Amino acid sequence: MRTQYARLSLRFELPRGYPRSRFELETMSGGKAILPERDWNISAYRLTCSPDTGSPVIKTLTQTASELRLSPGTWNIRVEGLSKEGSLILEQSVDAYLEPGKTTELLLSLHLAEGEGSLRLALSTSTAVPSGWFYRIDISFRGIPGRPGPVYSDMPYPLSAEIPATETEYALSGLKSGSYTTTVKLVDQSGNVIGGAADLLLILPGQTSPGSCRIVVGEPAVHLDISVPNVAATGQAVIAASRYLNRNYPVIVPLALPPSFGNTTVAWYRDGASAGNDMVSSEEALAGFLLKAGLFDADSALLHCHVDALIPLDEGTWADACGHDSSLLSYSGSGPLEWIQKYDYHAALSPPLHRMQRPSDNGTGQTADVKWISKSQNGLVAVAGLDKASAVHLFFYPFGIGIGPAPSSSSPEPAGISGTTLPEETAWLRLWRDTIVINGDERSPDRLALSPDGSLLAAAASTSNWIRLYRLGPSGNILSSLDLVSGSGGPWVFSNIRAMKFSKDGHTLFVLANSPEKILMLDLAGLAEGQIGYGGEQVLKALWENPPSSSLVMEDLEILDNGWIAACSSGIGRLFFLHHDGACFDASQIVASGAQGESLGNPKAIEYCSAGSGNGMIYILGSARKLHAFRHNGDSFEALMSLSLPAELDKARSLALIESAETNTNSLITVGSTHMGVVGLDSEGLLGQIFCIAGADEATSDIPQIVCAEALGSALVTAGGSSGTISVYKAK
Repeated sequence: MRTQYARLSLRFELPRGYPRSRFELETMSGGKAILPERDWNISAYRLTCSPDTGSPVIKTLTQTASELRLSPGTWNIRVEGLSKEGSLILEQSVDAYLEPGKTTELLLSLHLAEGEGSLRLALSTSTAVPSGWFYRIDISFRGIPGRPGPVYSDMPYPLSAEIPATETEYALSGLKSGSYTTTVKLVDQSGNVIGGAADLLLILPGQTSPGSCRIVVGEPAVHLDISVPNVAATGQAVIAASRYLNRNYPVIVPLALPPSFGNTTVAWYRDGASAGNDMVSSEEALAGFLLKAGLFDADSALLHCHVDALIPLDEGTWADACGHDSSLLSYSGSGPLEWIQKYDYHAALSPPLHRMQRPSDNGTGQTADVKWISKSQNGLVAVAGLDKASAVHLFFYPFGIGIGPAPSSSSPEPAGISGTTLPEETAWLRLWRDTIVINGDERSPDRLALSPDGSLLAAAASTSNWIRLYRLGPSGNILSSLDLVSGSGGPWVFSNIRAMKFSKDGHTLFVLANSPEKILMLDLAGLAEGQIGYGGEQVLKALWENPPSSSLVMEDLEILDNGWIAACSSGIGRLFFLHHDGACFDASQIVASGAQGESLGNPKAIEYCSAGSGNGMIYILGSARKLHAFRHNGDSFEALMSLSLPAELDKARSLALIESAETNTNSLITVGSTHMGVVGLDSEGLLGQIFCIAGADEATSDIPQIVCAEALGSALVTAGGSSGTISVYKAK
């Protein structure tokens, strides 16, 4: 008689979020976790099929599927995931009855193997601490990745230990395999927490998970992390960049999560203590990402705040962790502007949201001049410099984004938070960093322009003849970039770029150049196909029948309404108004004086109010500490008034228009001198009272170096020049 066999079609899957290869693990650089020191990636699977009677069938597989021919009957099917050295990492088993002549299909979800491992944690502080200080270490079991529900019947967790701060290591053996939350706090003899951190811990059978915790007393640098570099749990979540913050404001730390996390609840920790307040954005601020935020009350007694976000995929399954540092500074200034926060080169060391796996992604760890900034209406902030002369950075400032308690969060909101939108003190997310290299040479951009909708970014230099154009995706990611070099083909000839501005629809880039002195128009309709069109140009000296012999020395450019553009010349003290009909320049006006015939001097900057109170007002910053106000009405430009600035603003070179959410009024900001000037504007946009802010403390010490400023509603963002900082101020 012929024997009739049964067939088994077997497939198995890894726990959610489990890295499938060493390459995948090492290229995810954003997360942090304490992980086993030996290789724990799966390189092979051992399949053991055991019948009720008879010998087992054992196979070694490299794929997550197999088909076998077995005798009919009841079998125990066991799958084990093995590391390269043969260590047991994952497992699952099931009993199955195989019918003769039929195929039985099975899908097994693997989970972390049961067993025991150990933790070894190196401990240190930046300086010697007083006798009586101690570390408080807490370890809480979360579960076994891939295996829901109760696992061990003899769980002695959570575990707590207190050891003197003079100890340099904490070791614990006999830990059940699985995922844990681990916190370390430095506590003084009175029981006050001086600093701390929280992290995820993974324990595997027979392996040791080494980590380290260094607490820098009095500074924002507390890190609990794995001792082996370039290893992360998933590395997909990105937390806000490190910064300095006004200690009188709450600490608000955004976190971007990819869709794979779902609407998971984030566990927030402040200095190693659970702090709750999990918030979620009510709108899609970054397309393709869920924006969450941890909110913590202000504590003016602290010198720093370390925040950790622990992100589970499911209860007991694989998770991610991110850490953020805020150094808390005192600010004692008064007046219509208040310093809120600032960033330096440390921000470029924070994980970026968009990892392109290029050397230019990584920060240098060194300070460099912040040479220019630009913003878009959707919260993108581009920065030139910061940590290297040739670097361009893109950040997301989620100020004004809708926010509310996460559905599973029961914690109250911190005092001072409205629960509707994120305020000015919200930290920034780093999106990416790029190095400008053209024709094999690194270039130093010092002019930037973002389109109003944030879909385009232009970078250029005031001493060279190139422009780089980036196409950006809906979350700020680089879709493509294209370099335009004068004299390398095409009709454009330009050098020494002074300003760039996009049209309101983003279809045209207007470029103000000084060699030759012209306004060049670039047609960007074909940029997605790698093409830039020549939109025409206006040579400025051609506007005269008898042009001046001296150099114009063009300074600034501003896009007005109804097709008009304004530009200013410091060489001959003129203001140019030019009209563009979409195809060419068809009208122009040249203005030599302000109200009552007062000389413009050597105008340096232009600012335009296009909405709200003062709509249609044009402000010109001239030499001899003069501000001039014009009104744009249709095709006419009327000089209304001039205002003398105080001696503290003698070298002001840039303007910005900022709104006050509290008073619903505008102010005109002047920067580029020893002080920052705030000029109040009335309901018609006319110039009023002047207030000067000095760089009197650590928070505002970069004021004398500021080179330009941009306003985002009631937030003012300044580029700190040689100070290497970016500061944020709030209009009161």
